[in-house]
Amino acid sequence: MAKKPGLRGLSMNQQYYEAILQLRNPSEKVTDFVVSAINRASRKTLVSRVVTLKTGVDLFISSRAFAVSLGRRLFGCFGGSLEISKRLYGLSKDNKRVYRVSVLFKPPCFRQGDVILYEGHIVLVSSLGRQAKGTDLDTGRRAVIDYKKDAERLEVRKSVVTKLHPWLEAMHPETFETRPVYNKEYASGLGLRQGSRVRVVLSQGRVYAVDC
Repeated sequence: MAKKPGLRGLSMNQQYYEAILQLRNPSEKVTDFVVSAINRASRKTLVSRVVTLKTGVDLFISSRAFAVSLGRRLFGCFGGSLEISKRLYGLSKDNKRVYRVSVLFKPPCFRQGDVILYEGHIVLVSSLGRQAKGTDLDTGRRAVIDYKKDAERLEVRKSVVTKLHPWLEAMHPETFETRPVYNKEYASGLGLRQGSRVRVVLSQGRVYAVDC
């Protein structure tokens, strides 16, 4: 589970809120981004309450427009999923409908630099944003990752190149046996030599070179 967000130092107003910013499993970078954005905002933008949950945190914010804008900025920087909804709260003094907004942001389960299993492909994630992008470690081609589809984060481990010819081999990080590197086409561009240290991931018993 992600580290509990540190949200001290925020401007507080206990009496009023127009929106709830719901952060689910936020990373430290996400919470730092939110705190910085709120502290730089207008004095009219205040946090009335912070509720810490097992899965994240809810911030009750005095400005609907600010909460929606911040949610969109989070999605643009970190990717993941963003849901914005509103519900009728009541009527204003001049009989206009007053709505409260919920902004739900969930970052993806992976970060820039992670290796994931995505639609049967091993992908090194290079950037996040409205779309995640990376490199297919089988082909070396560019990959675009849809946040709505399942992705599994793979553990990157240390290994050593044990053989170059007739094919590239590396030490299996669990059994310590020498194994063929499955993505030899991609690995050929890493400039590996016998004895080189290399980072690898394992998938279906296969060893994939990531980088050195």
